[in-house]
Amino acid sequence: MDLYMMNCELLATCSALGYLEGDTYHKEPDCLESVKDLIRYLRHEDETRDIRQQLGAAQILQNDLLPLIIQHHNDKQLFDAVIRLIVNLTQPAFLCFGKVPQDPTFRHHFLQVVSYLQAYKEAFANERLFVVLSEKLYDLLQMDWEQREEEHNLLIERILLLVRNILHVPADPDEEKNVDDDASVHDKVLWAIHMSGMDDLVKFLASSETEQQWSMHVLETVSLMHSRFGGSYIVQGLKSIGDKDVIYHKGLHNFQNYSHDIGKELKRVPKRKQQAKDTEARRRSALNVRLFLKEFCIDFLENCYNRLMYIVKDHLIHEKAQQHDETYYLWSIAFFMAFNRVHQFRPELVSETASIRTFHFIEQNLTNYYEMMLTDKKEATSWARRMHLALKAYQELLMTVNEMDHSKDSSVRESSKVIKNNIFYMMEYRELFLALFRKFDETKQPRSFLKDLVETTHLFLKMLEKFCKGKSTVMVQSRKVKRKKKKKSSQRDELPKSSEELEEIWRSLSEKLSSCAMGSESLPDEIVPFDAASEIPVEDQRTEALARIQNGLLSGQAGEALVLLRSAREVWPEGDVFGSPESNPEEEVELLKQILFADLPRPSQVEADLDEEEEVEEEVEEEELTSVQVSEREFNFIDYMKRLVFDVYFNYMYIQL
Repeated sequence: MDLYMMNCELLATCSALGYLEGDTYHKEPDCLESVKDLIRYLRHEDETRDIRQQLGAAQILQNDLLPLIIQHHNDKQLFDAVIRLIVNLTQPAFLCFGKVPQDPTFRHHFLQVVSYLQAYKEAFANERLFVVLSEKLYDLLQMDWEQREEEHNLLIERILLLVRNILHVPADPDEEKNVDDDASVHDKVLWAIHMSGMDDLVKFLASSETEQQWSMHVLETVSLMHSRFGGSYIVQGLKSIGDKDVIYHKGLHNFQNYSHDIGKELKRVPKRKQQAKDTEARRRSALNVRLFLKEFCIDFLENCYNRLMYIVKDHLIHEKAQQHDETYYLWSIAFFMAFNRVHQFRPELVSETASIRTFHFIEQNLTNYYEMMLTDKKEATSWARRMHLALKAYQELLMTVNEMDHSKDSSVRESSKVIKNNIFYMMEYRELFLALFRKFDETKQPRSFLKDLVETTHLFLKMLEKFCKGKSTVMVQSRKVKRKKKKKSSQRDELPKSSEELEEIWRSLSEKLSSCAMGSESLPDEIVPFDAASEIPVEDQRTEALARIQNGLLSGQAGEALVLLRSAREVWPEGDVFGSPESNPEEEVELLKQILFADLPRPSQVEADLDEEEEVEEEVEEEELTSVQVSEREFNFIDYMKRLVFDVYFNYMYIQL
């Protein structure tokens, strides 16, 4: 079926709505029934969202539904039905399809629905329309709870959802190539909201004790009231292909990387190895919109923020919210705490989120997103975006606590000290950045995530160093996992190899080792020669590294043993224990022979198999009993820094590059 040609039944239904004559819309006698029929059609549309696309192509919302709201809003039944229909038509394309389709055909339908939503958003930049919606919402909120019925609450929710849906529609970068300070469609919608007084009603809902049930809708709406478009600039004096100046469609902070090669065909990279791209761009809104948003944020912080964030947090903890609603909470923390910090810093305005409870909440979500990104491969990019949002919130929390340190108010400084005592004492906060660096994946996480991670880690280290300075002893929490293995049955005990057995192993390995050392055979990826999470200092793990090399040779893994030897040489160059940096292939082979025949002490149980992905059947069946012991130990900032530097260097610089 051609989606641009409306089927007969749908066409007849739309024709029965009414018609526009000049500026006056005349509704037909069967208008209400026609609206209800359209709602039923949408309920039974197919998986391509055919009804939605046909109504969008015919511009039914722009030509019929919006005029009905503006000119016939006194017809209560008709108004309720039209609002219900428009909420359905304007819901995000992601909700319509469940996800962004990968199939080319369905992806085309998805993008078509998005284009119709963008046209709807432009039609909503209408002050008269929002005046009607604001007046209806105001009248409903003026009613006492005893007078409100279920239909009244439904209408309040639908009006809030409608505003949310319109603000949620993404900008079209091909159509909105405006320069900064020029009004985009999003700016025009925001201005219509402001002039109609809808923004005041949103603030009322956020601060009212009797309207707590709308808290998630309010927070979602507030988080969407900021432009996310990149903007364009004319570069005077820099000519494009013709005689005209270059038009640059990105932020000015990226201009230093500008090249005429931008846009040219690049070397093809397999999809699974392509770097993740930043999805969010920014632009500067028109001056009047910026001033209105500034005043909105000031009022929101002074009258709404603490109360609303408390209610939303309670809903999230007790699972009263919908899935992933915590992302709006995280965004609000990052944005409003940053706004408060740079605009006349007043910590009492964000006291609800400037607490150790918020640190714990964000750390839990960061860890959860991190684990889901590793396990849910199909949605890894979405989990990575949520992870970035949580990191931004965590960063802003640290910056706020750091700002509290410099307050003239002694009680504020004392509050900051209490928070720092907790986050520096608890092990999970100190180890968080190690885990994030260790598992950074450039195919799923953009460079902006890495930039924010580096900046947040830098701030955390500066605060931790200042906290430790001048103190003779800093005690922190330490956790040790003890595993007791109980043997059930054993076929044989592990005995030391005899000289004859070692000679036999060496004869089978020497030729392959020589080939690997000379580069005739490919070598495995870099192997980290130490355990960054171990309580044993890195300098004391040399013996264990020697044992790992020996075990690799004993198990016939020549390439892995050679790679581990070279990695260990870079970590522990002193004493030439792993050979000198100028060692030639023959010297490396000879050194490996010495390690194989050496009688090495075994300070801890070392894994014989260096390849973590290879499955090996154990000859001894064992029952593992795990216990976690929590204790305190003295904290050494220098050792912590060494662990962090070594871990980042070997896990990122070597493995990623």
